[in-house]
Amino acid sequence: MSDVHDEMPPDESLAAEYALGLLEGAEKSAFEARLASEPALVARLRVWEAHFASLAEDITPEDPPARLKLAIEAALFEASDQARLGLWARLRSRIAPGLALGGGLVAAALVLAVWLGVGAPRQVENPALYTVEMAATEGFDLRIRATYHQDGTVSLDREAGATPSGRVLELWLIFDGEAPISLGVMPESGPMVVSTAYAERMAGALFAITDEPPGGAPGGVPTGDLRAAGPLEAI
Repeated sequence: MSDVHDEMPPDESLAAEYALGLLEGAEKSAFEARLASEPALVARLRVWEAHFASLAEDITPEDPPARLKLAIEAALFEASDQARLGLWARLRSRIAPGLALGGGLVAAALVLAVWLGVGAPRQVENPALYTVEMAATEGFDLRIRATYHQDGTVSLDREAGATPSGRVLELWLIFDGEAPISLGVMPESGPMVVSTAYAERMAGALFAITDEPPGGAPGGVPTGDLRAAGPLEAI
């Protein structure tokens, strides 16, 4: 390792290596045990995660396969049909390898950065923990980036697509095997920030956008077309 890395405080070095997935065995277990009782260590880990994630911003995202739409619709509109929900779980596992490929390239670049002596990153307030680029489903052009932050808020930025006339766009949070949860109606322009109480379950959750009548889905149940969706990925 470089002299810069060698001179880092022990906890700083451990947090950086854990963020890169370099800790193993007893050392990894010991670090994870400390995370449960040391908020300051958690904060340093989040800072490193955000720092490393920023190095991957130039990587071109891959479009999800068309079969993802069918899987998401099963979760949105047939939540009581456990067989279809099981199908979603299987399809999601097939999507993972493509995501993992990009993650592997990012990890390799980050390891190289540490070996070259990247210094400690500056403190990041309210770092992002999960993100997703919600891709448009077939026949639509909606594209929305969602980011889940440490304080439990979700920032949404509409990058493409318009709301259909006489309708509104509604954001849904979906956990495998459960009914979709409405997070609210999106504004016509600009980002949307909503509070959510599902921080510990966000990994692997799904975000989806449907078009609904003015005021939102009647009774909190999605009724309109599925416009965009995607799985949350840890940063």
